[in-house]
Amino acid sequence: MRKKIAGDGFLRVFSLWEGDVRKIRVPKSESCRTCHDRQFDFLSGDIGTHARVLCGRGAVQIQPAGRERIDLEVLANRLRREGSVVQTPFLVRFDLQPHQISVFGDGRAIVHGTENPDEARKIYARWIGG
Repeated sequence: MRKKIAGDGFLRVFSLWEGDVRKIRVPKSESCRTCHDRQFDFLSGDIGTHARVLCGRGAVQIQPAGRERIDLEVLANRLRREGSVVQTPFLVRFDLQPHQISVFGDGRAIVHGTENPDEARKIYARWIGG
C-alpha cells in the first residue's frame, strides 16, 4: 500500500550548513506525472542510470535510462581534445588514466579502472554527459 503524500504547492530547501529552511512556491501542472498523478518514479528507483560491477574485470557498466543513441563521431571529436581516443563503427574508447571509458552507440558504457558504481557514474557524467 502506498502512502499518499499531500502536497501544499511548496518546495522546501534545507540548508544544513546554514541551519535554515526556505519554501519556494511551485505551481502544479496537469501534465506533470508527479504533480498530477503523485508518481515519484525517480524516488522509487524506477528511472535512473543503472550501474553494474563487472566482477573480476575492474570495471562498471553504465546503462543510462531513456538515453537516445549517441553520435559516436561527435563524441570522439569532442573527447580527442582531452586525451587519447580510439573510434570504431561500434564504440569510442577514451583513455584518461587511470580510467578508460568504452562508449557504445546506444549510450551504454564500460568504465574500466574502478569497481565503484558511484565513481563510474561520476566519470560517465563528466565525460559523456548525464
